[in-house]
Amino acid sequence: MPAIIAWVAALLETKIGSWAIQACLALGISFVTYKVGVQPFRDAIVSNLSSMPSMFANVLGYLWVDRALTMIFAAAAAKQATGGLKAVLTKNAGPAQG
Repeated sequence: MPAIIAWVAALLETKIGSWAIQACLALGISFVTYKVGVQPFRDAIVSNLSSMPSMFANVLGYLWVDRALTMIFAAAAAKQATGGLKAVLTKNAGPAQG
């Protein structure tokens, strides 16, 4: 068992480990941005558009406007989250406090 732990620790110190950690961070950021940033906006848009005529709603559904809006909001939220995380991890978040 200690050999396995040492092997995993050595793997995490390599470039593959760095990629694995970045992938896990990206998955976490994607999940949080969808649940916190995208889904509430999407739900608000859907509830506001529920009073439109059914023909117009069918056309919007056919054009996949909801998927397009979800992609746009997700990309904007992910860009903000990764930019903030990069600034914190590289210590470029601003002047030091203290």
